[in-house]
Amino acid sequence: MPDTRLPSVRTLLWLTALLWAVALAWDATGRDLAVMQRLGDAQGFALRDAPLWRHWGHDVAQQLARVMLALLWLAALLPWTVPRTRARVWGRQALQAALGATLALLLIGWLKHRSLTSCPWDLELFGGTARYVSHWQWGMPDGGGARCFPGGHVASAAIFWSLALVPRSPRARRALWLLVALLALAFGAVQTLRGAHYPSHTLWTMALAWTVVVAHHAAWRRWVRAHALGVAQISTSTASP
Repeated sequence: MPDTRLPSVRTLLWLTALLWAVALAWDATGRDLAVMQRLGDAQGFALRDAPLWRHWGHDVAQQLARVMLALLWLAALLPWTVPRTRARVWGRQALQAALGATLALLLIGWLKHRSLTSCPWDLELFGGTARYVSHWQWGMPDGGGARCFPGGHVASAAIFWSLALVPRSPRARRALWLLVALLALAFGAVQTLRGAHYPSHTLWTMALAWTVVVAHHAAWRRWVRAHALGVAQISTSTASP
């Protein structure tokens, strides 16, 4: 019998399709550069180094995200040091979330490291040296610093969608999913206003993070079922005369 506390496969697929559709729809408008031109000029972006956006919106927010991930790993590992079954149940749930978040962060970091796409503030239009090249033109350098796609700052929030996939009430799960979505959008907005990322970078990063988290969740559920089946078979064979 399926665990009704867990999100259904249909719901997960629907949300995944929605995020990818939104990212594709925005890309189809071709409005990335137009948005950045409204925020910056040949002298750069006025909000790039503004304390509110750089210190609080980026630096402090990123540090808090790192602390959150560290606490999640602590919650995953600490219960295994005490001989209490209930604590270990919580530990397994935290471990699922921590692994999903970390895998998403690692993949996005790897893609970012290999990316040839430069940040908007690197463009000639905004006082830099790069020319605008769509992130769809894979393998084509733009003459700038590159390594700007996907968005690392957005990812530091979006990876916590993994928390919405551990067993909990549907209402709490929906609330947590929306909270993480709003945080990721806010993190992305900060970087767009500063000239660090196009709007599309935010949307694609969110879609990627969610997809990795869902894939890990599916693999985790399969492993849990297989483990439970194996334990049941061992118990049955042991109980048989």
